[in-house]
Amino acid sequence: MTASHDYEVITSVRTSIFKGTMRLSSMEAYTKVFHSIHDDITGASELYTLDISELEHLNSAGLSSLARLCVFARENNAPLCFIISESSTWQALRLKSIKKLWNRSEEHTSELQSPDHL
Repeated sequence: MTASHDYEVITSVRTSIFKGTMRLSSMEAYTKVFHSIHDDITGASELYTLDISELEHLNSAGLSSLARLCVFARENNAPLCFIISESSTWQALRLKSIKKLWNRSEEHTSELQSPDHL
């Protein structure tokens, strides 16, 4: 578990839950947060779930880092599932953008999944 004043990331087997407000200063700072997720995705064929439903804010560096994580998963054919809050406009909009990144590769066979199977 990683915690600070503004956010918390709880990681368990094949799942990471993000809570609070993430305003880290750079993509490098987010690398530390996403490191264990990156390791879990490497070579994985099982679904990995990223629950951002309790994440109130993610700044541009965090969004870029999340997008990079998704591209990495796509390149490694590792399936991802996002859980978002239906009441959070920013989460729905960003997930649509991430889905576009996911679908950009014609050779990729895995699917980016969400609870409603976007």
